[in-house]
Amino acid sequence: MATTRERLHEMIDALPESQFDAAAHAIWALSVPEDDEPITDEEREALDGAHEAYLRREFIPHERAMREIGL
Repeated sequence: MATTRERLHEMIDALPESQFDAAAHAIWALSVPEDDEPITDEEREALDGAHEAYLRREFIPHERAMREIGL
């Protein structure tokens, strides 16, 4: 029986190249420690503003944002 690590390697090897970025992001998200600090009022306002802009469809696609910051 394969170990979890081996199964993960097999899954990654089976991914089409077009899914590499999404897989890397998902794995990265799992490795980020949970933030246990409370959100400040300023941060909450920024999050609310971003969410409102999103609801108005005032956003740019992830791929474009990454290109604009050089990634």
